[in-house]
Amino acid sequence: MKQSKAVVIEKMFLNLTKFIHLTTIVSLFLLVLAMTAVVVLRYFFNSGWVWLQELCIYLHAFTFLMGCAYTLRKNKHVRVDIFYDKLPKSKINFFGGLLFGLPFFLLILYTSFDFTKQSWVWLEKSADSGGLPLVFILKSFIPFFAFILIFELIYTHLIKGQDN
Repeated sequence: MKQSKAVVIEKMFLNLTKFIHLTTIVSLFLLVLAMTAVVVLRYFFNSGWVWLQELCIYLHAFTFLMGCAYTLRKNKHVRVDIFYDKLPKSKINFFGGLLFGLPFFLLILYTSFDFTKQSWVWLEKSADSGGLPLVFILKSFIPFFAFILIFELIYTHLIKGQDN
């Protein structure tokens, strides 16, 4: 039985969301390990590495930005309870996503594209001596975050019509 393009795209996107969820879990675990190493090095060995502290920043950024898509998928994001308790949930989700979420993430995507592209052209590195030479990858998380959330928002609240 041949599947429609919409079903194939939906499955691909669901698989991407699962992959992002798993990588977010791994990055959170690595963040705990890296922060533990920073603390142990600093307080027990009176030492430290700039690259390890920057790795914590990168992992924190990745965990937060990519975790947002999973949170939206599971409908566990923050809401203004004043409206959400009194109005139909499906209408709140639809209009909230359409009027606030979608323009906001499109703005993030639009404004982050140029500085991310320029960072890749320069292969931007850390300003700190001994830091990670991967600032261009860190900056790439921002448009990727917006891109993923735009699709998640469209799927979850506008197409699927999640009511939870």
